[in-house]
Amino acid sequence: MTDSENNIRKRLRWLMLGRLMFSIIVIAGIYFLYSSGASRMISVSVIGLYIFSGFIIILSLIYSLAFYFVNNFVVFAVVQIIIDTFLVSMLIFFTGVYYSGFLFFYLIIILYSSAVFMGGKPFLVAAFTIVQYGLLADLKYFNLTREFRLPGEIEPSISGASLFFQITIFMLSALLVAWLSDILAKQLKKARKDLKWMNEYVKRVERLAYAGEIAAGFAHEIKNPMASLRGALQLALSDFQSGRKDDIEKLGKIVLRETDRIDELVRNFLYFAKPGKAHKKQICPAEEIEEILKMMGQNKQIPKKIKIISKTDPDCLIFMSSDHFRQIVWNLLLNAVDAVGEEGVVVLSLSRDEQNIRLNVEDTGHGIPDEIVDKVTDPFFTTKSGGSGLGLSIVTRLLSLYDAVLYIKNRDDETGTRVEIFFGVE
Repeated sequence: MTDSENNIRKRLRWLMLGRLMFSIIVIAGIYFLYSSGASRMISVSVIGLYIFSGFIIILSLIYSLAFYFVNNFVVFAVVQIIIDTFLVSMLIFFTGVYYSGFLFFYLIIILYSSAVFMGGKPFLVAAFTIVQYGLLADLKYFNLTREFRLPGEIEPSISGASLFFQITIFMLSALLVAWLSDILAKQLKKARKDLKWMNEYVKRVERLAYAGEIAAGFAHEIKNPMASLRGALQLALSDFQSGRKDDIEKLGKIVLRETDRIDELVRNFLYFAKPGKAHKKQICPAEEIEEILKMMGQNKQIPKKIKIISKTDPDCLIFMSSDHFRQIVWNLLLNAVDAVGEEGVVVLSLSRDEQNIRLNVEDTGHGIPDEIVDKVTDPFFTTKSGGSGLGLSIVTRLLSLYDAVLYIKNRDDETGTRVEIFFGVE
């Protein structure tokens, strides 16, 4: 289904609902008017309005049933508009052609036909209504409809000049409404097009601004190790030229350390910028977490006084790349361990309910200040002296591939941070 047909489908739904509500309101209004004794005489106009409203209700129900089986909504909309013009002609016929109070219904059809088709040649609808009203007026004028009169209906008389004037006025009114609705529809269509273009432009500007921030952050992060490398190489060159060899080994270690730091920064940046596609396969998070904790235990940079507690449900299964899952948990645990410091507790729990599988990582660290909670997932935003600020950015980037939801907040006792991740149950 094209975008145009989809838009027509949406507008048709509102048109059908509006048509049905109008008929119900008319019937209810007439019922309460006459049942309350406000008027004792039921005129021909009222009978015609009753017939008109009742028929529309039945037709609306038929439209509603057909709505789910129709393939071409453009044709379906055209059929509805044509039938509506005939219904209005029937109403005008039974309520007195010359003096009917429902002639404006033709104009309403012209208006909503233009709205449904966003322009959609309302002049054709106007011409169709003009032909129908002209035929009704001529049939009435030449007294060719006497067999269809309702009981008690009085045949009005009108001169030829008055008939010509009335048809001319209606024709001009229909064409004017068609012209105005066509202008409004075209302006609305242009405004929507301009708004869509503006939204795309704003998104492009935002992406460029975001890319600029990331580039600035990357340049800032890589500047410090590059300065250390430059300084170490200058000192090494100076010592080599002067024949001193005492500091060569020390300076070499600095070079290796800083190159490792740059390498890690580049790898993390590439992982954030292009994490790859989502490879959904069923994994057991409890088993993956067990492997991660073994690797954590072999990491000499983690203080021995930090206790990591795991509470996982082995029955929990998610559809995700195991590499992506390990990267997420690894970064969360590293952040939690770093927040704890030299001594504390990190609790990792995995549970499920009917709708989600929840992964929690809690620590007993210093927590996150309220004013920066919303910024901790931004790339290169960090409060750590040696951090790159890409850990949580990578986590959020990977989770977005699997439509998982991340929440970061301080614990209720304000002694640490709680990270919650919700994976959907498939």
